[in-house]
Amino acid sequence: LTEFPRDVCPEQMPDVNERHSLAAEVFRQDPSIYSRLKDLRTPLDVPFASCVKTCFDHWGYRMIKSVGAVAGDEASYDTFAELFDGIVRLRHPGSDGGHRSDVDFSKMLEIPKDIAGGRVAFARCRVSRNLRATRFLPGVRSAEERRAVESQVVQLLSSMDILQGEYLPLHGSDSYPARPGGMSEAEEARLHEAGLLFEEPDAPVLVSSGYALDWPDARGVFVDHDQSIALYINELDHVRVNAVDKSSASRPKAMFERVFRVLNAMEAGLDSLGSGFAQNPRLGYLGSDPALLGSCMIASVAIQIPLLSMKPEFRTLCQQLKLQAQVFPCQEFGVQPGVWEVQNSIRLGSTEVEQVNAVIEACCALLDLEARLERGHSDDLTQTMNLDLGVPKGAPAAPVGGVPGTGEEEYPGFPADLCPAEMPDLSRHNNVMAEILMNDPSIYQQLKELRTPLGVSFARCIKPGVDTAGHSFFKMLGASAGDEHCYDLFGRLFEPIIARRQQQPPNLALAGPVEAENVVSVQVSLERNLSTLHFTPAMSLEERWKVEEILCSALAELPEDFAGEYFRLRGNQQSSGSRLPELTEAQEAELSAEKWLFEAPDAPWILSTGRARHWPKARGVFLSKSKELAAWINDENHLRLIVRRAADLKAAVELLYRAEEALSSSLAKQGHHFARSERLGFLTSCPSDLGAAFRAKLRSALPLLGSEIGFSKVTRALGVQAKRVLHSEGHWDVSLSSSLVLDPSEHCSAQVNLLLFAIHELSDMERRLSCGEQLDLASEAERFQAR
Repeated sequence: LTEFPRDVCPEQMPDVNERHSLAAEVFRQDPSIYSRLKDLRTPLDVPFASCVKTCFDHWGYRMIKSVGAVAGDEASYDTFAELFDGIVRLRHPGSDGGHRSDVDFSKMLEIPKDIAGGRVAFARCRVSRNLRATRFLPGVRSAEERRAVESQVVQLLSSMDILQGEYLPLHGSDSYPARPGGMSEAEEARLHEAGLLFEEPDAPVLVSSGYALDWPDARGVFVDHDQSIALYINELDHVRVNAVDKSSASRPKAMFERVFRVLNAMEAGLDSLGSGFAQNPRLGYLGSDPALLGSCMIASVAIQIPLLSMKPEFRTLCQQLKLQAQVFPCQEFGVQPGVWEVQNSIRLGSTEVEQVNAVIEACCALLDLEARLERGHSDDLTQTMNLDLGVPKGAPAAPVGGVPGTGEEEYPGFPADLCPAEMPDLSRHNNVMAEILMNDPSIYQQLKELRTPLGVSFARCIKPGVDTAGHSFFKMLGASAGDEHCYDLFGRLFEPIIARRQQQPPNLALAGPVEAENVVSVQVSLERNLSTLHFTPAMSLEERWKVEEILCSALAELPEDFAGEYFRLRGNQQSSGSRLPELTEAQEAELSAEKWLFEAPDAPWILSTGRARHWPKARGVFLSKSKELAAWINDENHLRLIVRRAADLKAAVELLYRAEEALSSSLAKQGHHFARSERLGFLTSCPSDLGAAFRAKLRSALPLLGSEIGFSKVTRALGVQAKRVLHSEGHWDVSLSSSLVLDPSEHCSAQVNLLLFAIHELSDMERRLSCGEQLDLASEAERFQAR
């Protein structure tokens, strides 16, 4: 794929037939819109190209349709009305009457205490605003424009009596003279824990739209002294007001009231300066994202409804109540499991009071139903709510969250069982599989009707790369293996994929030992599959249960120093005769907080492989009493063995392989072995994990080096990737960029050697910086690349 230009549109519109966004849908309905708008610019000189760049940079997903356009300023909605009006009709149906505003707090409802019953975990409100006569963030031309917005907004907030707080620029920003370098890491960790911090956007659609340009310059958070309210500056819009009420007696009405008092004070202040918020009578307040118009508000309440949320009608019920519902990550606000955050799905065409009251009324209804279920009432929910939810009586349970690909059926799209006679058009796909088949279509013709001895089709292997086109920024593989025979039978596809991802075993001599104080903790893991059985993408439910039973039996026979207990994931219906315990809510919360728990996949390319089908059945976690060893069953592969230790990588690796040896011995007694080949080593569903099927992550203290511009170039040159740990002082998780090293020994020594070399070099640079030495990281990166 070629990136769409940001300033001038090509003469001819790129093909939109296979693109999945609202903008693409509008273009398909009337392709002449492109030719009429392509050369236009707004009075602030925002070109049409910058508004539709994200539409043509990304193919999107059939099941998750993005907007596909952004507004570069308030005039974009008028100058390019032919496009944006079409998007608004699709995204905000029924809003033709224009926006109505009403923030009369006396009309807002409360959740009665007898209904809440201590089940309201928290409430929060997020409202976005942009300044009038100023380019929105996707239309910004320079860092100076963004800094001017930051300066104006911060000066206004600092002068308001209703707010008593301080402005904290993001860590690494030098745009605010009073805080060069931005907030400290301790302040960053505190805001993150309070849920009042935003992070750099990494979603390709956001990056393509221009939201991440010059990050983190001129971005920050204005925080009230009691941390009850925070205002994000230059995140996705000029300002976003965030308020959270986490009190034991949550009062959403008071919180919403305070948010709008702050907004009213801001508007009055801007008016005195001859400015104001961007808005128009037809669309209300204007966001850069056409999905966020009207009130530009997301009002949400988190409630505990563990019984109700397990019902197959729950998702449809939320839709009938005009709600969006999502499981809330318990560790973020310290809430209990079984908590769902529900929020308004309508923002244009109704007032702020109506939107808040819709959320409050819906929460009351859901909590009342939860109370009935607790009392043992098993009445049909559709009758109880007097709603036609479209769920036939006696219908099978829906997949978790209604997500395609997590139930019995395959993910919709390309067939998983039999390839069409003609190869699908892959010219718009950006993944390795598509590139290989496009370069040599005879591969498809030769392999399309073949099946492995276990019955896995070629269609199954290429389905994820056909269903998800990929994007121009990140190239995925686009293929997965359904069993151990796939790598031989479909070798004409898998061999070139493996060649693209394989690293040569390094032969690096360390200049000295790794400094112990720079390595904080170690995590290492192995991926394994059982031979003669389907891998997770192609398994039946009965086979998943069989794998769970086999591995649990082997884990139960581990030596005493590895002894532990296996827990089925919550909602994991067990096979007949099984007596494996299910995680309690408290255990689930504990394992989740300690990062020992895996979750249901939601990425379309993973769902398309088939490995998330039947979720969460036949899946679980084994954890040793020492909490150093864990085993995940039927996640990405049949088994993932994980070891966590303090700073000693060698000891962690030895422990991991000792556990694997004990497990292999126990499996052999049952007549089972791990799938492997002489040529490729241990066999996994993802071709990038072959060989040792080993992964390692070292948490390292690099406070000085990690804050240097050019740090990412150094890590790339060393063949590693580094991710900053928020709740720490300069800690980074360092892992290999690619884990595929086909070493004949089938041991992880090659990866360990490469990772140790990288850590040694990073630690050495950290030491040199601590001694006051000035480093040219660009030159250091070139030195590593030359090696």
